[in-house]
Amino acid sequence: HAAAPALCTQHPSTTRTDRKCIAKAALLAGILSATAVPAYAIDPSPAALQIVQSALESSSQQKPDAVAKLDKAITTWKSEKLPDDELAGLYRLRADARNRLGAPDKAEADLTEVVRLLRGPGAAAADPAEL
Repeated sequence: HAAAPALCTQHPSTTRTDRKCIAKAALLAGILSATAVPAYAIDPSPAALQIVQSALESSSQQKPDAVAKLDKAITTWKSEKLPDDELAGLYRLRADARNRLGAPDKAEADLTEVVRLLRGPGAAAADPAEL
């Protein structure tokens, strides 16, 4: 359960916004999650958790491979049919990474997907402060 806070302390240069993203990804990974609607309470596989954690670390450090790692995390999340509210969080992180890399059109497409996902049946579990 301490993965997200430890990540923050290991990387003191992360911004407050990145720390919020770290907290969201911890929830995404099911590490701290107690927010899922029972009908969607599916635990991600250990491999999915590792993929998301790797994507989060890359994103929080603003590494150039963040988008590729988030692509993999999104694909994995979809293949495991995990909750839409958590998938929306991954799209939100990828939008931020794409925007930082100068791809605003792709970032906008990701944000559009966030809105679409949050209009679906899993939206009730989403915490607006985390998106």
